[in-house]
Amino acid sequence: MKQYSSKRSIQILADLLRQSGIADIVISPGSRNAPMAIHFSESGFNCYSIVDERSAAFVALGMAKSLGRPVALSCTSGSASVNYYPAVVEAFYQNVPLLLLTADRPADYVDLFDGQTIRQKELFRQHSYGDFQLKEDDDADAELYNLRTVTTAIEICNEKQGPVHINVPLSEPLYELVDEVGPIPQVEFHRKKKQYKIAPSVIAGWN
Repeated sequence: MKQYSSKRSIQILADLLRQSGIADIVISPGSRNAPMAIHFSESGFNCYSIVDERSAAFVALGMAKSLGRPVALSCTSGSASVNYYPAVVEAFYQNVPLLLLTADRPADYVDLFDGQTIRQKELFRQHSYGDFQLKEDDDADAELYNLRTVTTAIEICNEKQGPVHINVPLSEPLYELVDEVGPIPQVEFHRKKKQYKIAPSVIAGWN
């Protein structure tokens, strides 16, 4: 019997990834992103486990470039997410669509010198086309906010053909599972891609 994460934010995230056509997820397993790893692996995605985050990000970069469509990445909290940065920069300047899903500790843990807790919000702001943060399940209006935020992030990743970051704060318990997922609205995604035009004078110089 399949079981899924009880975290509603993860349920929404996974369902919208599926609806948008994102099928490939490179996961660097850890404790804080366990809800993502468990849920994604049980939800029909092509999941690839690569422990080293820097290597995982470059594998995802190559996959997205080869496939011509977004590939998602998932890692645990803290310095793990920083290891994505070299590949994020490459994706930004090469116009390769990566969707970065970083698990995070709750916001009130930040700057308390707790282990694996850094300032992850807007971590990739300088080299991404969007840097978003989800709300936790018990926050006001979390469901609607997360639906809109994930939808926007995926659409930007598709349209801009570049990296987009979604930071996902997760409180314990992290391993609580459910047998069924509640209904999630169907979303109509806009799939327009950024088009590049090369000036005729440049083309003439090549010939």
